[in-house]
Amino acid sequence: MCLAITAEPSVRIPDEHILNAWDDNPDGAGYAFVQNGEVIVRKGYFEAEQLLLNYALDFAENPASRFMVHLRWASVGVVNEENCHPFVFKHEGKDVAMMHNGTIHPLKDDKEVSDTLRFNKHLESF
Repeated sequence: MCLAITAEPSVRIPDEHILNAWDDNPDGAGYAFVQNGEVIVRKGYFEAEQLLLNYALDFAENPASRFMVHLRWASVGVVNEENCHPFVFKHEGKDVAMMHNGTIHPLKDDKEVSDTLRFNKHLESF
């Protein structure tokens, strides 16, 4: 099962926590934060070192933001950048970042696309 980690504003998730999570969830990673009122998503990391480097740079520039980090274990869908979390959808005209931990069973029948990506596309239709 995937692992989702969040941190309060001004709290940096320690590298060792991310690396520990990476060991059991190596099928892609990503994170989201807010910069100048905009939701920013960086995903498609398949090397832990690159994830840690970019997360550190973004945190240093945006320490007042809440950060969400997701490490994927591909239970549904292929391992690729598109299936990495977080996902963004609009709610009341604003971007919202979303990630999921587990399997959404009614949406697990697609061999290529993850259940969470399919759920996110459903949210986009509202």
